[in-house]
Amino acid sequence: MKELKTANKPYFSIIIPIYNREKFLKKCLESVQCQEFENFECILIDDGSTDSSLEICEKMEDERFKVISQLNKGVSSARNRGLEIAVGEYIIFIDSDDYVSSNHLKILVDNLLNNEFDIIFNEIKIIRAGHEEESDFGKFLLSELVVSNYESIKLCLLENGFEGYLVNKIFKNKLVQKQNIRFNENIRWGEDLLFTIEYLLIVEKATKIINQPTYHYVFHDKNATAIGNQMNHRLFSLLETNQILYDKLSSLSKEFEELTYQRLFLYTLLVYYKSKKFKYSNEVMKKLLIKIKSEKKRGFMVIANLDKPNVVKIKNLIIYLEILVKNVS
Repeated sequence: MKELKTANKPYFSIIIPIYNREKFLKKCLESVQCQEFENFECILIDDGSTDSSLEICEKMEDERFKVISQLNKGVSSARNRGLEIAVGEYIIFIDSDDYVSSNHLKILVDNLLNNEFDIIFNEIKIIRAGHEEESDFGKFLLSELVVSNYESIKLCLLENGFEGYLVNKIFKNKLVQKQNIRFNENIRWGEDLLFTIEYLLIVEKATKIINQPTYHYVFHDKNATAIGNQMNHRLFSLLETNQILYDKLSSLSKEFEELTYQRLFLYTLLVYYKSKKFKYSNEVMKKLLIKIKSEKKRGFMVIANLDKPNVVKIKNLIIYLEILVKNVS
C-alpha cells in the first residue's frame, strides 16, 4: 500500500518489552515483521532475560528492529526506555508473548488517514489454550464511535470498558514526549492504567473507537505462575494505583469521584481478602481499611449498587462486615 509521508520518520514506533519469553517471542516478532503497512520501527527492550530471548532478538535481520539490552528493572523501566528513543508519529505497545495479524497496522492507518486522532481504542482477540475467545473489552459498544477524552476516561474505568490495557490503544508520540508521560516504575500492577489516564487527561482531539480486532492476547500458564509468585507484592500495587486514580480524578466531576471511589472500595475488599493468606499488610491498606470503616453507609451502597449476581454481592458484603469488626492499627 502507499506509505504515509512522515519526513523520513517511521509512522509507528512499536515498543516490545521482553523478559524470558523465548517460547513465544519468535512468533511475536515475525507477526510484526510481516505487516502489510511497512513504515514502522520496532524497539525491542530485553529486560535482563536469562533465557535465549535476547539472542532471538539479535537474529532479526531487519533494520526496522532496534534491540536494546538492560539489567532487569521491570516492565515499566523497559517501556520507558523504549519511549526515550521512539521517533514515530504514534506509539504502539505489544507484549512479547502475544502476536498481531498482518493487517494490524494497516487498519490503524486507515482509521487515521482522514482525521489524526490522538488515541484509538480497538478490540482484541483473546487466545486461551490455543482457542480464540470473545473479548469483554468494550463489548457494550455496538458500533464504531468517536468520543471525548472525558468519555474515554470513563471507558478505561468501567469494568466492561477498554480498561487500562496498552495493547488495545495507540498514543500520539508528540503528546507523550511534550508532557513527559512515563510509566511509574514503583507500581507493579496497574501502571498501564495510570499511563493511559495521564495521557487522556491531556489529549487535544477525540478518541476513535473501532471494532476490528487484530491483536491476539495470549493467556498461558506462565501468566498465572508469574502472578502467583509475586501476588503478595503486586496486590498492594492495585491499592496504590486506585488511590492515585482517586486523587487525580475525583475532583474533576461527581461521576469520576463515584467511579474511582467504587474502584478503590472494591479493590480494598479484594486485596484484604487475598492478602490474608500471605499474612502481610502495608500502610496503604491500613489507611484504606480505616477509610472504608468510617464510611459504612457509602460502603453498603457501593455493594448494593453493584451490577453483579447476588452471590458476588453477598461475598463482598461478608468481607466488608469482617473488616468493620476488625481492629485496624
